[in-house]
Amino acid sequence: MEQIKSFLDVDRARLSICQWPCEEGSDKWVLLNNGHTRPTSDFKMMARYLNQGGISCLAFDPRGSGESHFEGGFTLEDMVSDCWKVIESLGIRPFGVLGVSMGGMISQQLLLQKPQYLERAVLISTTNKMSPPKSGQKPWGKDLGSVTLKLSDYFSDSYFQNNQMLVKAMAKQILTKIEAGSFSGSAKAQHQAIDEFDVKDQLGDVQAKTLIIHGDMDKILPIDGAKLMHKSIPDSRLSIHENKGHLLIAESGKRLYREALDFFIQR
Repeated sequence: MEQIKSFLDVDRARLSICQWPCEEGSDKWVLLNNGHTRPTSDFKMMARYLNQGGISCLAFDPRGSGESHFEGGFTLEDMVSDCWKVIESLGIRPFGVLGVSMGGMISQQLLLQKPQYLERAVLISTTNKMSPPKSGQKPWGKDLGSVTLKLSDYFSDSYFQNNQMLVKAMAKQILTKIEAGSFSGSAKAQHQAIDEFDVKDQLGDVQAKTLIIHGDMDKILPIDGAKLMHKSIPDSRLSIHENKGHLLIAESGKRLYREALDFFIQR
């Protein structure tokens, strides 16, 4: 699978972009929007799976994530505008969007700003209205134990207990970023950008076919938000992953990839 990396300079930011085009040159592109502080590298396996089904993928690190850089504060509107600028700069017309957590909030704004632009949307572990999460605003701490403890809220209890090697590897990765001095400020800036997110009264205007995927053990963005989204978006369906937490890419990856591909290629 070919990966093409590039950068785009926008207002007070430099965005790191990844493209995973299909080898046969498919013109079916999907924009992938990731969650809070998470890099585009999280999507590598998903992009490989979608490529096998004839779907080319585009993603970029939003302000405050991965290899992107920013100066000063920014808003959710800035992150949404960045999506349009990346798409325009590459000359790609995605027919679909997939958003995880914070990326799902950005994706909902895209669907509302240009209702006829995107045909399909997959919204994973996200919500239609931001409210203070149980864990999201707590500081990450400055040692491996405190970072690991905070990560526990992002998984179901059983997954956290049975996959300590993976959890600790993630914790070490986050701790390295904290020690480098940039992670806490970036995380705070993203939280401030999405704090006022609320589209619960607008989702009836979404025209894209929409698949909503959520874990019923999500402690960060509880499943009630996903159920309300399903009721509000006219052409939507809800897939509930039982006994799964917030990070479905980790806990339920294969099922997630399969559902997303099936949804994007169905007629």
